[in-house]
Amino acid sequence: MGIIPFVLLYEEAKGAGTYTDLSTKAALGKKFTYEMSLSGGVATVKINGSQVFSKQPSFSGKTFYFKTGNYDQTATSGSVSTTLYTIVELYSVSVVHK
Repeated sequence: MGIIPFVLLYEEAKGAGTYTDLSTKAALGKKFTYEMSLSGGVATVKINGSQVFSKQPSFSGKTFYFKTGNYDQTATSGSVSTTLYTIVELYSVSVVHK
């Protein structure tokens, strides 16, 4: 069974994003938890309960949103393939605004 890495694209301005290797991996075919939050002016990411990313955004008065899913960077064109990393099943998504 393969291992998948987690990479985060953090973008505060369109086209000005940076990729961060979260130095965390999961076994292919196994469930994991992934939590993104913005609280107290700090954006954080947790995988399986452990914090793997933290950044204080430099925005002021701007909106902020999160996305979840598989944004496969290995596909080039055509139909969806079964190549590793191209299929993701979301078992549950929760959104909380406080």
